[in-house]
Amino acid sequence: MNKNSIIKTSLFTKEDMHMEKNKKEENEERVKIYDKDMYISQEKLKTIVIIIIIFIIGFIAGYFANNFINTEETNNYNNGTNIEEQNN
Repeated sequence: MNKNSIIKTSLFTKEDMHMEKNKKEENEERVKIYDKDMYISQEKLKTIVIIIIIFIIGFIAGYFANNFINTEETNNYNNGTNIEEQNN
C-alpha cells in the first residue's frame, strides 16, 4: 500500500461518516415530521369523537325530557284534569 491509498481510504471513511451523519439527521427530521402529522391526526380525531359524544348526550337528554313532558301531559289527561282547565 502506498501513502495515497491510505489517505484516500481515510478520507473516504471520513466522508462516509459525514454522509451517514447527514442520513441520520434526515431520518430524524422525517420522524419529527411524521410525529407531528400523527399528533395533528390524533387531535383531529379526538375533536371529532368529543363532538359525537356531546351530540349523543344531548340527543339522549332531549329524548328523556320529551318523554317526561309527554308522560306528564298524558297523566294530566288521564286524571281528568287539563293544564288549561287548572289555569281557569
